[in-house]
Amino acid sequence: MTEIFKHRVSRCSGCGQTLNSTGDPQGRGAPRPGDLSVCAGCGTILRFDKSLRLLAMTPTEIEMLPPKTAAELIDMQKLWKERSRVISKVPS
Repeated sequence: MTEIFKHRVSRCSGCGQTLNSTGDPQGRGAPRPGDLSVCAGCGTILRFDKSLRLLAMTPTEIEMLPPKTAAELIDMQKLWKERSRVISKVPS
């Protein structure tokens, strides 16, 4: 089970969603400055700053990541997009 950690409130620059918690499926613990995340609202790739606010990463910053890290983030984005596509097809 993924542990959820509360952190400083941020707004995703991709969708404007309020972000105040994050999960770590790999069990590494609470977020630290420089850690990466993906917005649950839109899939934007984010980085924690020194105050633990989430800021969107630029395409250039993403390209500069180690290949394995960039691939993991892109896989998370794909999962988010697939999940949102399935949810949008559910009749109301």
